[in-house]
Amino acid sequence: LYKGSTTAAHEYGHTLGLDHPTYLDIRGMGVPGIMYPRGTLVDAEYQYDPTIPAGQKGGTMHPMYRKVKQQDIEHLKLHRLHFENGRAIVGEFTNIYHWNHANGGGDNFFVPPIVG
Repeated sequence: LYKGSTTAAHEYGHTLGLDHPTYLDIRGMGVPGIMYPRGTLVDAEYQYDPTIPAGQKGGTMHPMYRKVKQQDIEHLKLHRLHFENGRAIVGEFTNIYHWNHANGGGDNFFVPPIVG
């Protein structure tokens, strides 16, 4: 891991039960949260190369800019934990495969999900 890497914190988030957000075009929303994957569209200042147009090679989120945000903590749903003897289990281990988000995910990769 390089200096300033957020990969360990991101992967730890997975062990706590957090998944990647489904909407991966967060331009205009500031600093990306810790669970955003590589390939996420962000404001130029958070890209690998701020001079590259969004979505092109170098024009996606550089992971070193991810931060743990209040929203990430809220997604843990700590208020729903079941405590026994003052202890609770947060998250679980899985063998879920995460495809390489940097390569895109098809025609609807950057399209927000339809809710409702």
